Amino acid sequence: IPLSGRNPLFQETLGLKPHLLVLNKMDLADLTEQQKIMQRLEGEGLKNVIFTNCLKDENVKQIIPMVTELMGSSPRYHRGENLEYCIMVIGVPNVGKSSLINSLRRQHLRKGTGA
Repeated sequence: IPLSGRNPLFQETLGLKPHLLVLNKMDLADLTEQQKIMQRLEGEGLKNVIFTNCLKDENVKQIIPMVTELMGSSPRYHRGENLEYCIMVIGVPNVGKSSLINSLRRQHLRKGTGA
């Protein structure tokens, strides 16, 4: 992640809450470097990472199952009675947050744009 796309407050604010790092706009990156990027992020303690291209809905179908698994495996957030979760999409400007939300809507709700 380029320095311009990092915000140390994100990690500090998230703390122990389960989270997934979505690296959008993978079509603009050199995909031959993807494994190196994953290894570096894992070295920094980021284990739940996914590369996406929200304009073409690439890998977006994997996000909801990954988030569900993260929430279910987190003891603090495991609630047997309530199967509904609130999730938050955060990021610095121009990283594709609205594109991600719209892609999720297309994939899982069968609805168009809304964000």
